[in-house]
Amino acid sequence: MYTHIDDFVMTNLAEYKGKKLVSIESAQAAEELHEIPDLEKKEEGETSSTTSEGLTGEALTDFTNWLKETLVTRVTTVTSSNRLSSSPAVVIDHESAAFRRMMKFVDPTRAPTLPKLQLEINPKHKVIVRLADLRFSDPELAKDIAEQIMDNALVQAGLLDDARSLVPRLNKILERVVDHPK
Repeated sequence: MYTHIDDFVMTNLAEYKGKKLVSIESAQAAEELHEIPDLEKKEEGETSSTTSEGLTGEALTDFTNWLKETLVTRVTTVTSSNRLSSSPAVVIDHESAAFRRMMKFVDPTRAPTLPKLQLEINPKHKVIVRLADLRFSDPELAKDIAEQIMDNALVQAGLLDDARSLVPRLNKILERVVDHPK
């Protein structure tokens, strides 16, 4: 569901044929997904955009702490998630993107500012795994990539107010990548 009205309709519908409807971007959905027996089997066999092991234990804790410190003005928490497969991160439990657009339309001068958000990362995703190492070898580039991951999650959630703000950083990252051929 990607149209502006979908969020409004689903929030007000709340249930269909006795099944509770929950946004996949909610923390509640993560808890409910772990109750599905086949989910873990699927994740074990997954190969798209993930490494076989990913970050675990102390390495994962250190990385999430670093990411939270790096994005301190933008996030309240950074946690790992097993529900992501092809995406390195997602923002969860955020306000409705459709509601934000409506408020801006009604009164642009009183539009709500984006609060700090909760970020969930995929500890098996190649970008996250490599970023965990990059923060030691190239802290400046690692910080830019962390900010880009956050902005990408905001774009996916429909919450990025001005996409033009991420273009200079993205160009900087691309310049670094093309300057370092394999």
